[in-house]
Parts: sequence; structure tokens; C-alpha cells
Amino acid sequence: MLLRTAKTEDKDALYALWESAFGDTQETVKTFFRLCCAPENILVAEADGRVRAALYLLENKLQIGENIYRAAYIYAAATEQAYRKNGLMTALLRYAAETAARRDIDFLFLTPANAALFAYYEKRGFRTAFAKRVLSVSRAQLQDAAEHGAYAESDFCAESVSRETALQGVPHIVWSDAVLQFDSVLRKAYGVQSLCLQEGFSIFEAEEDTAEAAEFCFLKGGFSVLAQALLQKTEALHFTLCMPCFADVPPQFQTQTVAVAMAKPISARAKPETVQNAYLGITLG
Repeated sequence: MLLRTAKTEDKDALYALWESAFGDTQETVKTFFRLCCAPENILVAEADGRVRAALYLLENKLQIGENIYRAAYIYAAATEQAYRKNGLMTALLRYAAETAARRDIDFLFLTPANAALFAYYEKRGFRTAFAKRVLSVSRAQLQDAAEHGAYAESDFCAESVSRETALQGVPHIVWSDAVLQFDSVLRKAYGVQSLCLQEGFSIFEAEEDTAEAAEFCFLKGGFSVLAQALLQKTEALHFTLCMPCFADVPPQFQTQTVAVAMAKPISARAKPETVQNAYLGITLG
């Protein structure tokens, strides 16, 4: 097994691995490579003369209070079916940590694809660090909490500004412009809608009588205005709203805290306890 960064000639193997593991179209993969990934940020495990496993390092920032850390998101980690359970991904994760240390990155973080993988990554030095509050509510309940009257919707092309405004004081990942662009492409491809107000923003999908807001982020006191805007955007009867753990949710609502992602400290200044219930938002899933 050889661990290394990707080369230009690996492109076809990387595309094939991605498509078989995640089922995305080649156009989606091409867009990701164009927007987000230089070869030095693609780490591969080669076996029998060919790339058999890969992961991608997307560098962003982690803001905790006034402290800003360098953080790299491990994305699209995959191993070819016939080579799984042979230690390739474990070796690749170790190589990612070594690479991050050389680059003075403070934290690695990732989103397990399912609940069972939390235990897998925990054995490899990651710990649960990102979570969200989830509110399940009926239309009638949301209407009772919504502010009636006018609201000002903004152009969502300024999403990164709105996101940072809405997340003031919340420990969270500050996503790079490239990641936000790629996420926007994914949203359009899958029919995901967005709202951007002075009070906050939401990214949501509506299907039949249900709506799910994968992000529902607002300034203090802004819940009712954002709820009003969401109600006017969809006729859904049932809503699931996902928001930061520290969101100022109206007291009449019961929420559930759900683990989302894990982090691994890399640098000397990065401590395991630094990241607790931080907000991730985008998962690019």
C-alpha cells in the first residue's frame, strides 16, 4: 500500500471511485473538483498499482468565541468495494492527520455517513464535537410563534455574509467561499430552496405536506420572523427545523439535540474539549 497525494493521471480512478461509492453524477464530481479541490488536497491509498481509497481535505475555519482555528473537513472518504476491511481507510486517516500537522492545521473534522460510523471514527481519534437542535412542529404551532407583518427577503448570493451574521457568538465552522459555492450547486440540483433575511437564513426542502429545514439560523429574537417567511414559502403541514444548539428557541417548544459530526485535535493549541456542540450546518451530503 502506498499513501500519497493525488496526481493528474489519477483523475479517472478518482471519478470512478466517487461515482461507485456515492452515486453522484460525473457533472457533480467535476463541479466539486473545479471549485473545491487541488491535487495536493486529495489523499489516496494505492494498492496493486491503482488508487483504491481516497479522501479530500477542504480547509475552512473553526470559530470558538474570539478564537479562530484552522480546520480541514475530511470529505467523500471512500474505499473500493473489493479492498474494504483491509485497513486502507485507517491508514489514510492517519496520513491525513500527519498531513494536517505538517500544514499547521488545528483540527480535522468529518461527518459520519451513518450512526454506526461514529464508533469507527472514535477508535481513530475523533470525538463527537458538532451537534444541532431539532424541532419538529406542526404548521399551526409554527403559526402561533410566527410574527405577522412584513419581512424583507434578501438576495441569497450574499449567503456567506448572512450566515456569519446569523451565527454571531455561536461556535461554528466558517465555510470557505468555494464550499458555499459547491453547496449552492448541490442545492439547485436537488431542488433545495433558501431564505435569506436580515434576521437570519434557512435552507429547506418541501415535499407534499412536510418541510425540512436543514438550516434554520437566526439572530436573537429572529425566530418568529424567519418562521413567518418559511410559512409563506410552503404549504407544508409538518416542519422539521435544524438549528444551532445555542439557538434562542421560543420556550414553548421542545427540541432534541442530535450529534452531527466529529473532530480530531491536531495541533498543540487544539484541545478535545475546545469543540463542544459547535454548529456545522452544511455537510455537502
